[in-house]
This record gives sequence, C-alpha cells and structure tokens, in this order.
Amino acid sequence: MNRIKAEVDRIVARLKENSALSGIRFVREYSSNQLESPIDGWLAAVCITDVKLSKSYVGGYMSSSIRGEVYSAGVEIRLFAPAEENGSGLSELAGEIISTLSESKNELNISSVTASAIGFDPNSDAVYRTVSCKLEFCASGEAV
Repeated sequence: MNRIKAEVDRIVARLKENSALSGIRFVREYSSNQLESPIDGWLAAVCITDVKLSKSYVGGYMSSSIRGEVYSAGVEIRLFAPAEENGSGLSELAGEIISTLSESKNELNISSVTASAIGFDPNSDAVYRTVSCKLEFCASGEAV
C-alpha cells in the first residue's frame, strides 16, 4: 500500500472511532466496486482528489535524519443519505465528521476542513454533502 492510501486510511480509522458516526459505512469511491444505486442507508465515499509535490529537498534530505519529499493531497468524503429520508440528519453527521477531523488536525496533518452545500445525486437517488480536507505527508522514496 502506498503512502497516500495509508494516510487516508488513518483518517477513516479516526472517523470510525467516533460513536456518532457508527451507522455510516465507509467505502473508497474509486475502487473496483461500484456504489450501489439506490443508496441503502448512510454511506461515506472517500476519494483522493489530487496529490501534489509541495516541497522537495536537495538530494531528497529534509534534515540529516529525514529523507523524502513533502506532498499535499486533497481528500473528499461524500456523505450520502437515502432520498426517502430527505437528508434528515445529514448536516449533523457532516458536522461530526468536520469536528472529528478538526480535532485531529495536528495528528493527521490536516490543514483545512470544509463542507459543501447539500446536493442531490439522481444516479444514486440520494442526498449528499461533501466534506473536504487537505493533508500533508512525507513520502520517503515511495511511489505516491
């Protein structure tokens, strides 16, 4: 597993620790499995939106003991609710995700957390809200 996936897994693991989010099923948005349609229950599709080399050091050395390059990545968590529930509770759960990520900013190396407006996805017949965050991590000679 490469470093970016490991960092995203750390974010998901932290969110799963929050008991208020226990009813949400977390999946990778871009995987070999398609999202079900229509959505059945609470679902959070996690995806990496971009990865950029933010800092590179001469010879790859940040200091005498640390070697690697610093990357920044965008992560989106699209929280889906079945359309028949009319998005009831969607903002509260998105708020829990934002709160959990904000409280873990230093530990998870997250620099910002934002949320979109509520939307409707006709393909999955679901109401959704997207929580986005930026994170930074050091990759030491690994493919990103």
